[in-house]
Amino acid sequence: LMCPPALLALDCTCIHKIRHRNKESYQSNSLTRWSEVSRRIEMWTSVQELNELGEYTAVELHQAKDVNTGGVFQLRQGHSRRLQVAVKPVLQSGTLPLMVEAILSVSIGCVSVRSTKLQRGLDSYQEEDLNCVRERWSEALMKRREYLDEQIKKIIHKQEKTEDDVEREARLVEQWVGLTEERNAVLVPAPGSGIPGAPAHWTPPPGVEAHIPVLFLDLNADDLTMNEHLTGPHASGVNSILPKEHGSQFFYLPIIRHSDQEVPSQTSL
Repeated sequence: LMCPPALLALDCTCIHKIRHRNKESYQSNSLTRWSEVSRRIEMWTSVQELNELGEYTAVELHQAKDVNTGGVFQLRQGHSRRLQVAVKPVLQSGTLPLMVEAILSVSIGCVSVRSTKLQRGLDSYQEEDLNCVRERWSEALMKRREYLDEQIKKIIHKQEKTEDDVEREARLVEQWVGLTEERNAVLVPAPGSGIPGAPAHWTPPPGVEAHIPVLFLDLNADDLTMNEHLTGPHASGVNSILPKEHGSQFFYLPIIRHSDQEVPSQTSL
């Protein structure tokens, strides 16, 4: 049985404005601030079967080169099963104050038969939220560019320029050029750059997917709280539909137990 990954990493990203006492103190180094507005979380999935001793133990996970997910669970027919899911932030993966309190629901479904020889392998990667991040970031850069254009024109039209005006004009032009480079870096990020959507540039451990999807939180700029209109059906990630996924074919599983130490939950299959 080829299931979603044993481990799925998610880049959680928010975009908020950074206020300055002087707008001209803005530096075109926003790329270095991605770590301040992002945090990586992991979702572990384990299928457990009832063994001869009456205990639920994790089944073997088979690794294969032609499988894009975390692996293939080796299930035995006729055994009682449970699904264990854990979600936790990754240490040293960003400074966004993101805490995972509890898993509220677990659902399973959309079994898809695939031929590893004739069809492209499926994984958990999608770009719904990534495209939203890029669009919002491009809008922010465009507003900044309009401001720089306005300020540069004011200095150019001055009949007499002071030494401070000349220095300020040079700084503004430098920032204007930097915005173009930054926009290109966000739309086509370099491998391993840490920018959302950057191509995979690592060797994932066993059971881990190579490609990391983005979950856009769209938090309030002042206090990093969730916007009221982004709850329920509009919550982050709800519309991040994977290939071959159909919402009507999912079934909610009863949660049997929550862990007191971390944030894993066990459900009955």
